[in-house]
Order: sequence, then C-alpha cells, then structure tokens
Amino acid sequence: MAIVIDRQLPAFSALLSEGFQVRDKAETMPDISIGLINLMPLKDETEKDFMRIIAPACGNIGIELINMTTHRRSRNTPQEHIDRFYTDFSSVADHIDGVIVTGAPLEDVAFEDVDYWREITSIFDVLHSRSTPTFYVCWGAFAALWHWWRIPMKHFKRKISGIFPGKVLTPDSPLLQGIADRFDIPVSRYVSWSDHDIESAHGLIPLTYNPEAGYFLLESASHLEWFMTGHGEYNRLTLHNEYVRDLGRGLDPHIPDNYYPADDPEADPRDRWSETARQMISNWLGVVSNAKLNKGK
Repeated sequence: MAIVIDRQLPAFSALLSEGFQVRDKAETMPDISIGLINLMPLKDETEKDFMRIIAPACGNIGIELINMTTHRRSRNTPQEHIDRFYTDFSSVADHIDGVIVTGAPLEDVAFEDVDYWREITSIFDVLHSRSTPTFYVCWGAFAALWHWWRIPMKHFKRKISGIFPGKVLTPDSPLLQGIADRFDIPVSRYVSWSDHDIESAHGLIPLTYNPEAGYFLLESASHLEWFMTGHGEYNRLTLHNEYVRDLGRGLDPHIPDNYYPADDPEADPRDRWSETARQMISNWLGVVSNAKLNKGK
C-alpha cells in the first residue's frame, strides 16, 4: 500500500511525484518495519531506488535508515542528511522486522581493513541470532559470505556490467515465487565468487546462475538470509550513469552488456528487470511478515 517514512526525507516528495503511495511516519503505524543499512556513497539515490521496488508491496512498510557509527564522515552525502534521517542499528534493533544491507564501493579493500568491519559483522551476527530475515546486496553479500563462510571475492580486470539473464536453479524458494525460470538482472562489479566455493559451502543454497555473472542469488539453509550480487533496485539509467562516469574517469569501460539497444550508448535503454525486482522484494517482505507473526505467537 505505502512506504512509511519521514515527511521531510527528500524521497518522500520524489516518490509521491512518481505516483507511489507514501505516508508520514508520524501519522501512520507500519505493518512491518525494514531497516535499510545504507552503505552507498550517494545515500539519497540509494534510498529512492530501494523504496521504489518496496512501495508496490502489500501493506504499510516502514523504512528505518541505518548508518555505521564507526565510519568516517561521508564525502558524497551531506552530513546534515545523515544526522537528520539516519540512526544507528542499536537504536532500532528491537523493533525492525527485516533488514536490507546495501552494496558499497569497497571491492578493492580487504574486508578487515574496512573501517566499520567489526561494527557491521556484529550486526550480521545479531540479525542471525534473532532470526531476522535479511537481504544482503552486492558488497553486503560478499561481506556476509566472507564473515560466515570465509568465501573470498574473485577479482576481474574487466568489469562485469550490463543486464544478465539468470537461470533459476531452486524454483521452490519463497523468494522466487511468481518469477520466470529465467529473468534479467543488472550487474555492476569487478568481483565474483568461485563456483567451486559456492557449490562446496555447507549451508548455502544457490538460487540463480549465469555463466558470466556466476551464482548471483543465494539463500542460507536457515531460510533467513539471502545474498544477491545483482542490482534489482537499479533504475533504468543507473548503468548508463555509471558508464558515463567511468568514461569521465578515463577507465575505458566497455559498453554494458545487453543494455543499450544495438549496443548504442546514445539509445535509451529499456527497463527489463524492475517488475521482477518488485516481485522478488514483495516475496521477501512476505517472509518478513510471516516471521513477525510467528514471533508474536
């Protein structure tokens, strides 16, 4: 039905203008509350990207924005925005029902060298111990698999960028209900996992696979954690903006695969993934809602 957030958050008016249902947290009690641990530099854009795929789901979905207290001040988001709209995990841990952990531009940094590594892994452990359904995205997924399974990132010289079709391997997963046997997902990263590491890891269930992008959606055997290295939350122009940015940095990026019509960067890309992303996140929110009901019994 609606996203429930602070009326003063820039995403509030932006989503309303796009036709989404948005309600003021001061006036509406959410049916479930989702913690968004936002590790991305451009926090405002990431907030809106995730809220766009959450908003069409059933019920009133409250969003709590969570920041790392041990992280140095952001260079890309005004500190006023973080101070006003973000909180630390401990302040909301007792009343959030599910958590999304975003990606972060940290592929070239050893996990233990990340300034908030101890803080975020302690959060991972708290979420697991409390049986809180958690969706780990991109670097968040790589970090979680390193923390629990010691599965390392495998680095590539060439960026994996574009729209990749994923083959569903485990169609009975609750996350994949109502989703086609093959679906498209944006991918943007220099790293992956070794297929062998994933296949030999005890307690991990591979859900989708692509020969170039690898296993990009996994589920824990506890059915409480999901690990996605694609970006269903990306809007239609995110990969384009990244491509233009990388050109400007002199990185000589290749044209994102399967993205522009006829591989022409001057042509408008077509969104082929948001419908699937909305269905997937709706399925996940259903898991969160059921977990909340079971805890209340």
